[in-house]
Amino acid sequence: QYIDSGQLIAVAVAEKQRSSLLPNVPTVTESGIQGVELNVFFPVFAPAGTPQPAIDRLNREITRIMQSPDIKEKMRSAGVETSGSSVEEAVKAVRGEYAFYGGVVSEFGIKAE
Repeated sequence: QYIDSGQLIAVAVAEKQRSSLLPNVPTVTESGIQGVELNVFFPVFAPAGTPQPAIDRLNREITRIMQSPDIKEKMRSAGVETSGSSVEEAVKAVRGEYAFYGGVVSEFGIKAE
C-alpha cells in the first residue's frame, strides 16, 4: 500500500527472481550488485522418524491449502507469495540456508549470549 500510494519507492527485491507482487521492480542482481539474495520460506518440520507416507501427506495437504484461492489472496495482501515444493526441495533449501548462515556465523565469529 505504501508503494502504491507513492510513500515508498521500491528500488529492488533481494530475491533470485522478480516478485509477482512487484513485477516492475528489478532484483538486486539485475541492479548490478552480485551475491545478495534473501529468499524467505516457511518450512514445516516433523519429528525425526516420522513415517514417509505421513510426511508426504502433510506436504500435499499444506500445499493444497496454501494454493487455495482464499489463502493465496490473504497471503498476497500481506505481501507474501505462496508456493509449494516437494519434500526433497524443502530439505535442499533448509540445508542450503543452514550451510550459508553457518558460514556467516563462522566467518564473523558470532557467538550465542
